[in-house]
Amino acid sequence: MPESFILYPKPKARDCTKSTSLTELKLAAKCEKDERQTLVSRSKMCVNAVWIAKSSSGAKGKGMLISKDVDAIVDFVDGSTQGHVVQRYIDSPLLLAGQRKFDIRCWVLLDSQYKVYFYKHGVLRTASDPYKPDDLCDITSHLTNHCLQETQSKNYGKYEEGNEMFFEEFDQFLYAEYNTSIETCLQPQFIAIIKDCFDAAKQTLYSPDGNRPYSSFQLFGFDFMVDSALKVWLIEINGAPACAQKLLPELAEDIIHTAVESLFPPPPGNRMESENHSNPVNHSKFTLV
Repeated sequence: MPESFILYPKPKARDCTKSTSLTELKLAAKCEKDERQTLVSRSKMCVNAVWIAKSSSGAKGKGMLISKDVDAIVDFVDGSTQGHVVQRYIDSPLLLAGQRKFDIRCWVLLDSQYKVYFYKHGVLRTASDPYKPDDLCDITSHLTNHCLQETQSKNYGKYEEGNEMFFEEFDQFLYAEYNTSIETCLQPQFIAIIKDCFDAAKQTLYSPDGNRPYSSFQLFGFDFMVDSALKVWLIEINGAPACAQKLLPELAEDIIHTAVESLFPPPPGNRMESENHSNPVNHSKFTLV
């Protein structure tokens, strides 16, 4: 993951004649964990670095700022009402045809036994316009959010339908340009990062079945970028990830195969059961990591 720092807006001066709201108290408590001083110190050591601020509750490209000026980043956060993650911007990304940026959404399933599964189908969210490292204000050349691309770029859909490239086409690009593939070059990096994340979070996320009266699972969306040296970077993890419409039916079915049927096998005569209910994961595109 790129260098990352958590910033919270500074609490505004309080009117002593008014009571303090619960929201204000929570924000004041979070500010104790604010890492702005560390960010400022680090920026002085990386004078040409670019930084990106992303709101903790942002969506659709909102609540974001890209800048070389850390003071501007801090002011941007202080002018908001939400905490932000400030990351070192990956300013040498791998580019597609048309010199365009992209990020990669991979889906990861965590089952009730804390087994982690990687979904072999993924999607690239692509930019509509050429990457412009010297123009940080040209937002559609830097951010690949669908809603932002669709509403702000006249080139939306010019290269890929809905600005989505699926792994089969991306594999063709990698082979043609770099004589490599997702499975050979990128997937091992995806899986290593995913395993590290769940190992680090296990104490927080996992409770043995004996301690709770139910079993649960969760689907996560891991967002990655790839730089010009084909190094994979984790950008963020989503706990309620959207899915490309093309992949949604099969993904939903594979979640049932992998996370549900292991606990609740289908009844006799069911189509899925008749194929091989003894090991429903065999039919899934999820791979245990």
